[in-house]
Amino acid sequence: MNAEMQVILDQLEEENLGIRKKAIEALKKWEYQLELEDACLLLEKAAEIKPLCEDEWDNPSYALVTAACIFIHEDMVPVIEKNILRYSLRAAIKVLSFLLVLNTESAISLYKKTFHQFYDHVSLVPEYEERNRILEEKEPTIILLDVLLEHQVYFHPWYEWCYHYFVAMGIEKQYFKAEHYPQIKNIFTMNLRSFLPFI
Repeated sequence: MNAEMQVILDQLEEENLGIRKKAIEALKKWEYQLELEDACLLLEKAAEIKPLCEDEWDNPSYALVTAACIFIHEDMVPVIEKNILRYSLRAAIKVLSFLLVLNTESAISLYKKTFHQFYDHVSLVPEYEERNRILEEKEPTIILLDVLLEHQVYFHPWYEWCYHYFVAMGIEKQYFKAEHYPQIKNIFTMNLRSFLPFI
């Protein structure tokens, strides 16, 4: 294990909330690609280390997957599949976004399976940074939209704005044309600025 990361992990398991908060902040700011084995270890620990308090910052699962997935690799998918149901909701949504970005057969299969299982129980809309990562490539953008269409949630209050935002951005990036998504033909009269509150 990277020596600096090992120190952070040791601090994360401290019961002292001040030390633990420092470790969580360090994980969120982590910028270096880890060895695959170390990244997989963090994904395992994300399912094991639980919050000690109810404060929003105490989300070790989210912090660990954030650091682990600086660079996501196909070999991480089985580890994610094994543990995703034990992640915090925010961490699970983050790794789902990483699976879309990875865009391999196994990653997309796991994304679709997990979305299908939980989409009507909790909102699985990607967070801001992950939305931007997904939109960097055409295929992940289209996969996300197709999954929303398949589950007919493009008018669901959890997903409607997300659907229209990704369609608007996909058109702007010339990934596809508006007619490819006929469900928006009576709605897509609004300017992209309409979505700014959600960005």
